[in-house]
Amino acid sequence: MRCDLPESCFATMPGTGELIILNRGERGCYHSDMSTQSKWENKGLADFYNHRRGISPAQVMAMLMGSLHGFDKPEANPQSYFDEARHISTHLLGLSAVLYADNLHCEHIEGNVYQYQVAGEMCSYLDLASMPEAMMGIHSEGIILLDMVHGKPLVPVALKWMEDGGCEMNLERGAFTSGKEMNENYQITAKVRVGLVEYVLGELDGCKQSSKMGQISPQSIPVPGRGFARKYTSGKS
Repeated sequence: MRCDLPESCFATMPGTGELIILNRGERGCYHSDMSTQSKWENKGLADFYNHRRGISPAQVMAMLMGSLHGFDKPEANPQSYFDEARHISTHLLGLSAVLYADNLHCEHIEGNVYQYQVAGEMCSYLDLASMPEAMMGIHSEGIILLDMVHGKPLVPVALKWMEDGGCEMNLERGAFTSGKEMNENYQITAKVRVGLVEYVLGELDGCKQSSKMGQISPQSIPVPGRGFARKYTSGKS
C-alpha cells in the first residue's frame, strides 16, 4: 500500500544534492551512477523514477529519514507526512472534468479536488465520492489504494488544469492494484491502512455499504451510499 515503505527508492542527499539510492531498513545510502553535477537535475531524476514505480513523496521522505536516523523512528513512517500535510486549496469540479485510469476515462466528474503539501511536495486528491462506478465498483478490475490525509480517505490524482477552466486528472501510479479481493462476500473496491488498522470499502451485489471486518463496527464517513469498515491487520505499521 501507499503507506508502506518501498523496497528501495531514489532520493537526493541533503546538502550536496547527489542522486542516491535508499534501501528499506538500511542505514546510509548508495551513490547512483546517474548522478549529475546539478542538484535540480538529480531531483528531477529521482522524482521521475520514483513516480514511474508509484512511490509517493511521503514514502521517499520516510525512507530518507529512516536511512539517516533509523527506521524505528516516527519520521520513517510515511503516514506521519499525510497526518502533517498542509492544505493548500480546494476546487469544485465542473462538468468539463475528466478522469483517466489505465484504459478507462470518465467525463463529467463532479465533486471536490484538493491540493496538499505532503513531505514538501504538492499532491492532488479527488473526493472518494467523486469516483465513477466504472473505476471503483463491483465490475472494476482492481482496488483503489487511498491516502488517509488528516483522517480523510482521498484518491491520489495527477491534476492538469486546462485553459477553458476544465481539468484532466490521472489516477496516480501506485494508487491502483489489479485483481479482486473478497471478504464475507463483499468485493473490496478501495482500501487504506493506517498503522495496524485497515479501512476498506466493500460492495455486495451492486449495493455499496460497509462490510464488518474483524471485531470493529463500521465507521461511517461522508460518502453518499458508501461506507468504510475497519479491521486489525498484522502488517507492519
